[in-house]
Amino acid sequence: MTHEPTPDETRHWRWLLAYHEAGHVVANLALGGEPGGAVLIDDGAGGGLALCGYNLRGAQDAILRAAGPVAAEVFADNFPPPEKSEAVCAADVAAFGISPEPALSQTEIAKWRQDHARGTSDARCLAEWAIEGRENEPATWAGRVAWAQWQARSLLFENAALVLAIARRLFLAGSVSRFDVMLLISAPAQSASADPAAPAAQSPRERQRS
Repeated sequence: MTHEPTPDETRHWRWLLAYHEAGHVVANLALGGEPGGAVLIDDGAGGGLALCGYNLRGAQDAILRAAGPVAAEVFADNFPPPEKSEAVCAADVAAFGISPEPALSQTEIAKWRQDHARGTSDARCLAEWAIEGRENEPATWAGRVAWAQWQARSLLFENAALVLAIARRLFLAGSVSRFDVMLLISAPAQSASADPAAPAAQSPRERQRS
């Protein structure tokens, strides 16, 4: 018998997804990638897509892949999801200039569905990186995965307020464009104040310069 998720379970799952994609977006910035957006795909499969990180390779891509699951695991229970209401959305739009939900191209949607069907998950890509070139050294695989996860955790903790701000907007609007992300980077103090309990943090770009 199929379990029908309750509204609270649906909200919690959407909040985990929002943090997951926000983790990718922020890690991409911290690793020197160009600002990119993200979208939650409400098609019944319950997934999301971070439109960033295309220029990252090797260890940097591994850290980017690790950042999504790490963000959901570490941060999602620290703050409750915001109330998904028109009033809250309107306040966010007024404060941060949130753009309309960016339309995904049919190519991007098709690729997401293909990857989802193939099981090309973050965990799988991370495992493939850990094994590549070390096929005869299985004792090193787990350590390489743990290293990427630790690096991701460090980047995300340094930018915790930005992760929260992006996750909130993803949860509320279903998407965050790269222009939204650039706006949040340019006003980190304002983005942190969106939740009085959120920790203050510099933007990844500022940390790179300091």
